[in-house]
Amino acid sequence: MSAYAELTPTPLRSPLGRIQACLQGLGKSCVGRNGSFVIQCPAHDDHSPSGSLKEATPGGDVLIYCHAGCSFDEIRNALGLPMSAFFADSGHSGGSEGSDLRESGNDSGGVRRVAHAYSYRDLLGAELFQVVRTEPKGFFQRAPDGRGGYINSVRNTDKILYGLPELMAGIAAGKKVFVVEGEKDADAVSALGLIATTNPGGAGKWSDHYSETLAGANVVVLGDNDVSGRRHAHAVAKALDGKAATVRVLTFPGLPEKGDVSDWLKAGGTAEQLVSLAAAAPVWDPSADPASFSAPTENTGIQSISAAGLYALEIEPMTFIVERFLTPGLALLAGPPKSGKSFL
Repeated sequence: MSAYAELTPTPLRSPLGRIQACLQGLGKSCVGRNGSFVIQCPAHDDHSPSGSLKEATPGGDVLIYCHAGCSFDEIRNALGLPMSAFFADSGHSGGSEGSDLRESGNDSGGVRRVAHAYSYRDLLGAELFQVVRTEPKGFFQRAPDGRGGYINSVRNTDKILYGLPELMAGIAAGKKVFVVEGEKDADAVSALGLIATTNPGGAGKWSDHYSETLAGANVVVLGDNDVSGRRHAHAVAKALDGKAATVRVLTFPGLPEKGDVSDWLKAGGTAEQLVSLAAAAPVWDPSADPASFSAPTENTGIQSISAAGLYALEIEPMTFIVERFLTPGLALLAGPPKSGKSFL
């Protein structure tokens, strides 16, 4: 039986019809009816169909999703379709700052707005890729397509540090390098006349070749004031140990939880103060306990008890909000699909 034998006839001018035609042209299966289909994802070698395609409204916008993790834009690019092809009014577009991107990978059909695009350029100033910040807050990466636009994939793109031309010039001039977490922070520090950089992808995405770029530099790592930020700062310092001339990790005094260098500057911090704090920060100790980079332990309300202690534990009688069904505090509601859990 053909992979398309169960398709409900669909006008080719509709979004669903256009996408079905593209899938058929690529030899990808698309099985289903009544506006809902299981498909082979066109963005990866999908032997066991892992994609879904459905109409949000009959004859209207479509939602397409890959359960294996391919992004909407990777799927769209694989189909060779513009953003407008997925919408009945053909009025949606994406790609430039301030534009809207429809998130077809979630059932809410939410819209993200491109808030800012940060360009990563090679030593000759050519743009290799961008990190794009959206509202509501989110990030994705895209690369030039060679035709004045972008493809929302950087799979075959060399990853480099942010502000590479200025960074290398600063290292050659013997200037101190501030490694921050995020492009916004790097721009904020650079605006002070200092040399700042960051890695694409944020915390936890530092690669060894970034350390090679900073070989011989005097580096100050500015981590965000949260658990992931402190761990990231520790990982960067550890990776730079033995490669950079000096490595220091700077913790800002009085910074609120989840605060960063941009917050510190907004609160009145100056370039002179930043340079002074950097000079006073101790040289990073490779034997430092990583636990010291974790946030103080907070009371989570969860109690840990040893097996021996169970004999002495006084169990309080169980009370119910709904008799024999729902207890006060933390509760688990389980049931088969479509049984009304969300409604309840």
